[in-house]
Amino acid sequence: MVANGRIYAVWREHTYKDNERPLDVHFCRSGDGGATWNEPVTVGGLSTMQGSLSLVLASGPNGRLVIAQDVRDEGGFTGEVQLAISRDQGQTWPKIVRYSTGSLIDPAMAFTNDGTLVLAGSARSQDGVRPWVIHSRVAVE
Repeated sequence: MVANGRIYAVWREHTYKDNERPLDVHFCRSGDGGATWNEPVTVGGLSTMQGSLSLVLASGPNGRLVIAQDVRDEGGFTGEVQLAISRDQGQTWPKIVRYSTGSLIDPAMAFTNDGTLVLAGSARSQDGVRPWVIHSRVAVE
């Protein structure tokens, strides 16, 4: 993702040989077009033993960054989205928030111009697939 003259990258470290290790989420940034990168930061609150399909990054006002992933446990996907929130350009990720969305499919997120976080996607239920949208100022303030 590119925002405010910086390039941001987020990825999950997969380990296929050893199911005992957590799948860690890492974040780093570059301020010079990708020529150099800061040391990757592990976003520990998003680490999981069960993995996840999605990993989405959004940039908001005042240097705020949010990473979202779908939540999975031993029984499968829980229908929750987990958000990690940073207020210091991704140096630390002190806040983790979970939102229940039903059986989610392909979450996406962005900040509006006024700083509202919009989290959207679709959910599968007995009635079929339905879209959902969450607007939040509280979780990212």
